[in-house]
Amino acid sequence: MDLRRPYPGPCRDWLEDTLLYLEERKVLEATRESSPAHYHIALFPQPYVAHVSRLTGRSATAIVASIGPDGGPTTYTVRRRDTLWQISRRYDTTPRAIRLANGLSSSNIYPGQQLKIPSGQR
Repeated sequence: MDLRRPYPGPCRDWLEDTLLYLEERKVLEATRESSPAHYHIALFPQPYVAHVSRLTGRSATAIVASIGPDGGPTTYTVRRRDTLWQISRRYDTTPRAIRLANGLSSSNIYPGQQLKIPSGQR
């Protein structure tokens, strides 16, 4: 992953402190590049999931289940008799978060419907 390097100031200080903190814990490896000005970051998946688990109190299994194959939110295909409550429990989120992520005005869902499942919404 590449991140643009902010101009000098509080944002850049925070970013560099955070990258160093995570690097010391072997969650990632960051390299400061000069042209163009950016940070090249290698994220180590297992230490990252363990770190997020410690921060959030969520199980590593729930964290991994909430991440889609492309690193984005999981997409879930609704099955017969599914409810938002059941789906939210399976992915360690809330029915409200699923409704918001999908622009739903109610909890009504139907078989075959594709839902985006947001992560870390408890």
